[in-house]
Amino acid sequence: MNNRDELHSEYGFIAIKPGTKEVALSTVMDNGFVTIEQGPLVGKSIKLTLHDIGRISFSRDLPVHGTIREWRLLDSDTLEQRLMMETLTHRMQMHTFIRYKKIYPK
Repeated sequence: MNNRDELHSEYGFIAIKPGTKEVALSTVMDNGFVTIEQGPLVGKSIKLTLHDIGRISFSRDLPVHGTIREWRLLDSDTLEQRLMMETLTHRMQMHTFIRYKKIYPK
């Protein structure tokens, strides 16, 4: 496997609690997982922790016990995401690291 292989797809929606800096992310994945993550917006960072998780009954993946997802805006063109994950058999560790570069408009 190389760093370009896709393990699964995630699609999600971000909501902000009105009048606060509390952020929620809901995602659905093609491996049968659905997650709700919540956390604060502080400066140019959002740090989300797993609030709830659901999965289809016949999923092959290990049960997830916790996640920490952090997005940081490094500059006007660079967004960084780190996802830490703890499963039934693995302690909390780096699951993914992505650095996005703005390509349009410049």
